[in-house]
Amino acid sequence: MLNIENAALKAMRSILRMPNCNWVSDKQRKAVLCAIKGKTDVLVALPTGSGKSMVPMIVAHQSPTKTFVIIVLLISLLEDWERRLKNAGMPYGVFRSGISDFFGSSLVLTTVDLAVGKEFLEAIERSHALDGFGGIFIDEVHDVFVSRDFCACMRLLWGIRTLSFPIVVMSGTLPVTMERPLIAELNLQTNAVIVRRSSNRPELKYIIEPPLMSQKELYKRVKTIVRLRRLGENERGIIFVNTIYDGETLAAILGCEFYCSKNEVYAYIMKDKWTVNMDCYNPEIAAFRRGIIERWRRGVEEIQRLLVATTAFSTGNDYPQVHLVVLATTLFDMSTAIQEMGRAGRDGKPATCYILPFKPAVFRQPVNDSWDIIDRKAMGHMIWNSTECLRLCITWHVDEEGGVSCLEDMQNEVCSRCCPIVKSSIVPSSRVLSKIRATTDDHNVPKQPGCYETPKEERISCAFGNLINNIKLHNGVKL
Repeated sequence: MLNIENAALKAMRSILRMPNCNWVSDKQRKAVLCAIKGKTDVLVALPTGSGKSMVPMIVAHQSPTKTFVIIVLLISLLEDWERRLKNAGMPYGVFRSGISDFFGSSLVLTTVDLAVGKEFLEAIERSHALDGFGGIFIDEVHDVFVSRDFCACMRLLWGIRTLSFPIVVMSGTLPVTMERPLIAELNLQTNAVIVRRSSNRPELKYIIEPPLMSQKELYKRVKTIVRLRRLGENERGIIFVNTIYDGETLAAILGCEFYCSKNEVYAYIMKDKWTVNMDCYNPEIAAFRRGIIERWRRGVEEIQRLLVATTAFSTGNDYPQVHLVVLATTLFDMSTAIQEMGRAGRDGKPATCYILPFKPAVFRQPVNDSWDIIDRKAMGHMIWNSTECLRLCITWHVDEEGGVSCLEDMQNEVCSRCCPIVKSSIVPSSRVLSKIRATTDDHNVPKQPGCYETPKEERISCAFGNLINNIKLHNGVKL
């Protein structure tokens, strides 16, 4: 085991070109070692910035004669994986329509819609017959449930394993309650190893503002935030929107570029340069879209440091110094909100995430899917029906009883709902907070009969109320 671990660490240092780097956490180390062994399926639930992407890269580095496939939902995430692999100097291939072979590539990237097709399964069989297939990695696997209402191919992923090989699934926002259903949905082994770490991002400051009642108010507020929060030379900002109309309008008002996944949006810009094909994948449009990202990453001019984007930019895109994220208009579901805000603070420094609700939201009619409904209910509750700590609402959605509030750890940035508590001078020292945690259970969830059977919203209220009551009780007490 020690030899495997040393070799894996050496491989990571080689990939990153950092001879003295170490594991981000023990959970990252465990995920890598379990994936290298390949004896069981692995579910990796590590928050943004915890080194999930290193798992398939190290595994492929250690088994150069095998082929490993990384499956993603969005073209933008595939392009981000391409950028990472190029920067690491790792050879890779991209599986596209019309191909039924991996051609011996160590790492192969593809999208879900192609992975559930006949050609992809034939490529696996061909590689497996030559003892050259190592396994499959599925990135942002929570989308299997969250995105199935607009991406029907998610419902077909269960059929990708027709032969014996390991599957590693990865996510930064996979709720605890989704683990077992996901294992069943994808036909993973019942003894699959689950590697999980708290989803709390202490460096993120969450700010929710009063509902804006018109688009004019919304655009004006976004413009004000951007004006007041001047971005430094290496800093970046992202304004996330729900619709193409809002994206194009805000980009025009702010003078920056707009990123989305719809080919039609870029067609009219490019019509004088290329013959635009509106197919699902178009190399000219893909190159144009990559150019938008590259200009944003370089940030030569101040306005290029800001980008308006749809949810297509919510995964991957790991620029470390994103210090401003604005969710302009109400998000439909909690997982998407967490993903978008997760773009911020990857360098570990404080970053601000604004949530700007747009009037009493009319959420899309949920499909008949329990997970989709839960995800949307959590978002609606946090914005419209709750006054609890934003950090607690967000982390509880992912970690259940592992959720934490801003006041539980002095390392946490304080959200807009906890600021009044801090200003009222009832916040105790970290020693007192430790004492407070000891008076409840491990994560401030009181162990009372039937507590875990109550709705999540009530449990959040219970935990938060219990924390505040204990803060008041212990304030000023010598420990």
